[in-house]
Amino acid sequence: ANRSAVAAFGTSGQALKGRPWLEALHPAQGLRGAAGKEAEHYEFAWPAEPEPRWFELSSRALTDAAERPVGRLMVMRDVTLRRHHEVQRLEAARALKEAIVDHALEAIVTLDPEGRIVEFNPAAEALFRQADEALNTLTRRQAELTRQRDLARQHSQHAEAALRRQDERRARLND
Repeated sequence: ANRSAVAAFGTSGQALKGRPWLEALHPAQGLRGAAGKEAEHYEFAWPAEPEPRWFELSSRALTDAAERPVGRLMVMRDVTLRRHHEVQRLEAARALKEAIVDHALEAIVTLDPEGRIVEFNPAAEALFRQADEALNTLTRRQAELTRQRDLARQHSQHAEAALRRQDERRARLND
């Protein structure tokens, strides 16, 4: 183990010798990766203060001329800065997406796989508010027209009844 490995593992090279390499890793570091015949690649966080350090580890079997395993070559690289930049890029991309969506003139609505609204932009909110206001206005107009129609029908019924009574009185007087 060289100085970088000793610093990364936080222990002496002597303490690392003879231990299986997975045992040398801290149990809470979140090892993840892909193992294959040719090489194994892992990325993991190593607990450190004030923030964990991220490492990329590549491991390859070493074989002799007869293809018999004789050991492993492991290369470990500190990728904390790269991960930090990836997070910054993701945050910048998210902020850009929000700015584009929030300022779009088109109504944009995001749904989850079940069809429920997850988020919507101000244009969608305005559109739905306008649609809701238009529906409320239409409903109020419809209610007013219905009320006026009912009043007109009642007026017609009263007028017809008054004319009938008048006709009935005339008919009695003429008899």
